[in-house]
Amino acid sequence: MNKSALISLLFFTIVSLTGYSQVTYFTFGGDVALPLSSDFKEEAGYGYGGSIGIESFNNDHVVLRATAGYLSFQGKRAHLDEYEYEYDARASMLPIQIGLKYYPKVIRRFPKGVFIPGETGIMFMYKTLSFDDGTLYKDLYTDLIISTGIGYQLGKFESDLRFVFEPREAIYHLNFRLSYSIIKI
Repeated sequence: MNKSALISLLFFTIVSLTGYSQVTYFTFGGDVALPLSSDFKEEAGYGYGGSIGIESFNNDHVVLRATAGYLSFQGKRAHLDEYEYEYDARASMLPIQIGLKYYPKVIRRFPKGVFIPGETGIMFMYKTLSFDDGTLYKDLYTDLIISTGIGYQLGKFESDLRFVFEPREAIYHLNFRLSYSIIKI
């Protein structure tokens, strides 16, 4: 499936699902990420950014979710063993995902309590490597991402900790999000 077809599918899914929901609300928040995969951890430090989302429910336990965000990872000085070069690395990500949040307790007027999220989508990643000899390497690619974790919703505030995996480059990181919900009825 090509990228434009996937983006169109995401858009139409969001529009059609929110039309059938009891409550639709928007979220916005801040994200902090910690690289875990070995290569990514060597090149990038903590990531900071933000995200927006739309969520809706018409079920006693399940919330439909779509999010888009931006993460900028602090650069690190790294060493390329095979060529004996040192370089400065920077990375940024733009994840766009759809998925579900499952609440073990029944949802009445507004979701609250512990939930388990599961999402999939696409990620645009931009990476730059600046070598000591002046060579600059830039890479922009798009790939599938999958995430799951655990979270807690208290009123209009939500926090969640997710494990995010990108299979092509075997890049994975932990993502902590703290957000606020605005109800649209």
